[in-house]
Amino acid sequence: MEVNPYAPPTELPVSDQLVSLDRLLEVPDVSRSEYIVHESKIKTIGLVYLITAPLLLSAVVIGFCAEYRALLNQAYTPLWGMITLISLFFIIQAYAGYSLWRLRYRGKPLATVVICIGMVGFPLITMLSIYCAHVLRSKMTKIIFSPEYLRVISATPRHKLKPPVFFLVSVFLVILWYSLIAIL
Repeated sequence: MEVNPYAPPTELPVSDQLVSLDRLLEVPDVSRSEYIVHESKIKTIGLVYLITAPLLLSAVVIGFCAEYRALLNQAYTPLWGMITLISLFFIIQAYAGYSLWRLRYRGKPLATVVICIGMVGFPLITMLSIYCAHVLRSKMTKIIFSPEYLRVISATPRHKLKPPVFFLVSVFLVILWYSLIAIL
């Protein structure tokens, strides 16, 4: 019998195999240790969204102050539309960040909205948004947001997460860089 070299593989390589949802609760320590790095990435994305949300809130406060000053001078400014959009984006980003940080599935669609809006910020914010989209749309993320995996998390409280330091430092430097550019 000849082997067809063009046939799809019958089994996945060991590195591509994921723990099935049925086996998650059988050995929770092993299951959690396989997914803990990806879980850390998701929580870090949520933390970054939570950290950057107050920047949007400060833009809303500045917009309200500018609009109030314009009303005192009886001048017309079209800021109300921008204030409303930024306020809505603040609410979406803060809620998505909190939900991702707590590993709640309802934050995933909202995070997709934040990612799509972040694609406009060229070039650094676009690269971060592509990374976030890659993390949130992977197979492991589907398993991490499943109810079975949440039970594994509650069964293994001794596993601690360490956020990726490089990612947090790079986000901090991007925010610092844009703040310096805005000041100048």
